[in-house]
Amino acid sequence: MKKYFRLYRVAGIGGKDSESFSYALPFLSKKQFYDIVNELTCNDFHLITLFPKPGVRVKGASALNWLKNYRTSFPPYSATLRFKSLFRNYIKLYSSGKIVSFFPIESYMINFLKNVNHYKRVLRPYELKPIDRYFENSYFILNWFNDVLKISLKSRFESPKSVWVMNRKTNYYYILEDELIILMKLCRILRPEKIECLFNFPIEPDSIPIIKPGSKLMFKAETTFYNFLSLLENLLSAYEFPINLKRKKSFIVFEDSSIFFKKINSELGYEGLLSIFKELKNYCFDSFHIFNSYHEIKI
Repeated sequence: MKKYFRLYRVAGIGGKDSESFSYALPFLSKKQFYDIVNELTCNDFHLITLFPKPGVRVKGASALNWLKNYRTSFPPYSATLRFKSLFRNYIKLYSSGKIVSFFPIESYMINFLKNVNHYKRVLRPYELKPIDRYFENSYFILNWFNDVLKISLKSRFESPKSVWVMNRKTNYYYILEDELIILMKLCRILRPEKIECLFNFPIEPDSIPIIKPGSKLMFKAETTFYNFLSLLENLLSAYEFPINLKRKKSFIVFEDSSIFFKKINSELGYEGLLSIFKELKNYCFDSFHIFNSYHEIKI
């Protein structure tokens, strides 16, 4: 475990040949979200729009007042800030830790990350409910089809699709430590007999080569629980992140290459979700991101 979460950055081309940046922070509590927004507003940024949940918008002074009361409610879904009212100089900040910006903002983030372990983690009361055919939180979506579970990770870096396309063309795949930990925990909790997904190498002798537009050669394969878990453990222990996985063993995550667990031997319930939150330590500071979905909350 690192002393604190690193600031991950991907630079790309934005609209009209401007440079855009994507960053990855921990999954934020409302207090952390407020502190970052407050730091930016003290440095010539203006909070334009706050989204407590997707589709619910708060603007201007009302947005800052809602956010300032950080001891109540959940962390907001996202916020948009502009620099000195210039239209293109904006930052989009998500409580999932994803930041999209049209200029580098490392100087505003470094001190926050150095002090990230001083924040208290928020463990919220959880209303027990069955996790049945569909479950969504800030990290992943689970879809059950008979005895098959489809897992879709909400990668911080491989969205929007323009970033995903750019990464695929260069054979760069970005997956962070906490996303690997999530997969490992789901694997150990559910203990599937077989796992199927796309890899950038033939993990099994009968792997099927697949060519997709704008992407390097990939391989579809079904492997065992033990083989898959070993791959995740090796990735987590051996590499720095984010990773240039060209010529290195990995698997590919995103909308067209979800991971399928087959013949699951256990269930995911409250204790399993709680163990995931405990395992994430300085990667996730509010259990809301593990237990709930923004589409469930009422504002």
